[in-house]
Amino acid sequence: MLLKNMLVSSAIVAASVGFSPMNEPNMNGEYLTSDTPNAKGKFPTEWKNYPGGVEYFDVYHGPITSTYGQVWWTSTSNDIPDDVVKRFDGKGMAIVGFEVDQVRKTPEGDVSVPINMAYNHHHDTAVHGKSSHLEKMDQMDARIPKSSRDFIRLDKKQAWVAVEDEKSPLNIPTSAMFSDGNGGEYRKTFHAYAPPFAQLVDSPTTFAGSPMQIDTWNRDKMNITGGPFVSGPVPKHSLAPVSGPDAIYSGLLECPITTRIAKIIDGNGGFNDTYHAEIGSANSGCQYTVANASECFAAAVDFPGLSANASITTKTVSDDTLPKGCSVSASSDGNKAQFVFNTMVSSTIVCEANEVAGSVSAFVTLGLHLTDALATVTMTGPEGVWFGVGFNATLMADLPYAIVVDGVTGNVSEHKMGNHAEGTVLASTVKVVSNTVSGSMRTVVVTRPLAGATPDHYTFQVDALALDFINAIGSTPTMSYHSHSGVSTLNLWPVNNGAACVCKEPAAAFGNANGVLKYLPTGETLGFKPGRCSPSPRTDLIDQRNPTCDIRTYIGGLETCHHGWILLDAEQEQPWTDQPLVYYKKFRIYYQEYNASFHKQISRSDWGIGADGDHSEYDVPQCAEGTPVEQCTHTITGTWMPIPANDKNVHIVLAHFHCHAPTCLKIEMWNNDTNTLICRQLPVFGGSGKIDVKKFDEDGYIAVPPCMWGSPEHGLEPPLLVSGVTIKVISVTNNTYGHHGEMALPEMSFVTLD
Repeated sequence: MLLKNMLVSSAIVAASVGFSPMNEPNMNGEYLTSDTPNAKGKFPTEWKNYPGGVEYFDVYHGPITSTYGQVWWTSTSNDIPDDVVKRFDGKGMAIVGFEVDQVRKTPEGDVSVPINMAYNHHHDTAVHGKSSHLEKMDQMDARIPKSSRDFIRLDKKQAWVAVEDEKSPLNIPTSAMFSDGNGGEYRKTFHAYAPPFAQLVDSPTTFAGSPMQIDTWNRDKMNITGGPFVSGPVPKHSLAPVSGPDAIYSGLLECPITTRIAKIIDGNGGFNDTYHAEIGSANSGCQYTVANASECFAAAVDFPGLSANASITTKTVSDDTLPKGCSVSASSDGNKAQFVFNTMVSSTIVCEANEVAGSVSAFVTLGLHLTDALATVTMTGPEGVWFGVGFNATLMADLPYAIVVDGVTGNVSEHKMGNHAEGTVLASTVKVVSNTVSGSMRTVVVTRPLAGATPDHYTFQVDALALDFINAIGSTPTMSYHSHSGVSTLNLWPVNNGAACVCKEPAAAFGNANGVLKYLPTGETLGFKPGRCSPSPRTDLIDQRNPTCDIRTYIGGLETCHHGWILLDAEQEQPWTDQPLVYYKKFRIYYQEYNASFHKQISRSDWGIGADGDHSEYDVPQCAEGTPVEQCTHTITGTWMPIPANDKNVHIVLAHFHCHAPTCLKIEMWNNDTNTLICRQLPVFGGSGKIDVKKFDEDGYIAVPPCMWGSPEHGLEPPLLVSGVTIKVISVTNNTYGHHGEMALPEMSFVTLD
């Protein structure tokens, strides 16, 4: 997302600015212009005219190495140039601005890498001094200040936090954090503070950070030195167009969820109440009980484990020989069932069974009969090829215990499976009861003690009435890669007059489901917390039922985008793995020597109006078919008080807005108490003819200009008091196409004035 013209709020006066350091061209040729008719033209037009003059040094993050569709998001740390470190040992540095690019290092010098090949999702960057160090912490660690963004996100779980080892004798910070305008908009965005404001660091030594980059480079169709974007393969949940005139950015930058990721949802994974059978204790064993006979008999419809055309009977009784409330008894094949609602609440009869049985047909037909001590397993599969069942598993990555039948003689073996690998053969604990062939099918019956002989041998549970299993058949007599595989669930029923209690699993309210996302190739899991979307008026995403708010509806964004992950579906082969892209994030830091009588220290804070606060991500729904393009807009709003009233005299001096999709139209910040506009930012679009540096003028990308406050003598409005002020933010996007993981993230800098 790029920038030449940076429009500041109509409430802020600024002049045209094109900084160039010390009489030489600046790195990116950034500009700041104003749509205000009475701009005074006093803001410095070149870095050499910045009050007191400036100097700069260059420093890098990297190397960053990625292949197509891969996420790069990890820590990097480099020393600041020696001459700068020595000069500022015991002195304060006032950092007044910076520029950023992404470059390949070549014999001819640094060469920019187009952002439509390597997309910057975000970067967190810090300069810290000799009296501080970076410490890795969990992002929920109480030591991390919740009211600021003074840490570096290393991933969804962890962060680098600058820990001060000793106070500065100069009474200034020993570290500084930078993440303003830090996404795809970063290269042509104006990153500077109006004088006299600056980031102050005592004795700077180290430059550290964690860029998050996404490799979108189609190696066959795009020249590494730049040119039109051509989409490579994308997963099925990608919403960006892949052909035609609108295909100017990659859907990978939105981090769509892929089939490499499994959702594991606690409890009921749907939006309607569900019901299941349990044994083991009286009806009080259900966490949520069935309230009445009507609900009990309604639960019989599509009850899990029963055949689709099962014969079902119902009755209401008052009987102290039956469990209280709703219970069910069924045939082991699930073809017949009776649901009973017992109104005798004093009944002490337990929903229990010493014997359960069930069978189900999948690729392999599985039957299971469990008694107090013995499991009887019946498996039927094709004669002449191997077949097998892995117990208590939904994925090979679960590394299950499996029973395998070969296709030669029906010999039975036990295995601890690997992740898409044969795994290891276990010591035999089964006894073959029968091994018969009828037509083209072989049926093998084995028995085994319920308790596993080792931790690798699965232990069967009589009181577990639902058992997930994976099953497969091969194409050869002996075990090798399967020709067909699948996952299924075996439901068991009490036999010999036993009954199971019917328990309810209420659906969590929208936004309150709990679970994890599991990256299947590595087994890495990341929590997806409930309540990640705050209720109105903090945000209006719950009211809109935005998919980002709930794991059940989540289909893309930062949650599914982590270091090393491949953003293609599992069935898609990753192309160009032999052509890694190697490059660096290049920063040019502009600074002055700290002057206690002039410079004023700023502090930073992020306050998102999307989901999960600091990330502020949300989904943009596609507009209705047939809607004129100019009417395809989507709006979200949010309100909050960034600075409490008891923090006296805090003023805002800089506001960036972080916006990911290449379709941001407008972001506004209002004083919600007085209904007055504080800041309006209008993006500048690549390919529009408004960007004078060709290498940054890529179609489909935007830059989001900042709002600045400073000294009236420099043509700016004075810093705005925000202590105790409720702020409303409005974000508007074009939704001709839908988008995952959009951001509406105000990134602000404050100063406390006397």
